[in-house]
Amino acid sequence: MYKYLDLDTEYFIGLLESLGKETIAEIIIDQIPVNYTNYTKQIEEGIASGNLDVIRRAVHTLKSDFRHFIPVDHEFIRFLQDFEDRARDAHSNGTNTDFSMDFEKFKEMAAGPLEEIMKLGEEYKNA
Repeated sequence: MYKYLDLDTEYFIGLLESLGKETIAEIIIDQIPVNYTNYTKQIEEGIASGNLDVIRRAVHTLKSDFRHFIPVDHEFIRFLQDFEDRARDAHSNGTNTDFSMDFEKFKEMAAGPLEEIMKLGEEYKNA
């Protein structure tokens, strides 16, 4: 049914059982687009200012948001983990690293999962 989402994980089933579809729909519809916009803006600002810790923290938060719905071993989550790790390493080492290409790849890779998550929110809202 979904290309990116895995709704059969123990974690997601636990969320569904504890929160219910209506609450999950509200979280998806009300928070996911706002978080995505805010944290992608932080990544962009971090790249512009060279603040690698801001980049790392924003990527980490987005990875955490997506991991609620996407398996940890999915290519997209692995990309986010690598992005986060490289930003942390560059920050720790004081390396001046340009993450512009990573950011562009992130936006491209995030489009499909984000669309599916929003679709799920609408489906749960209308259930």
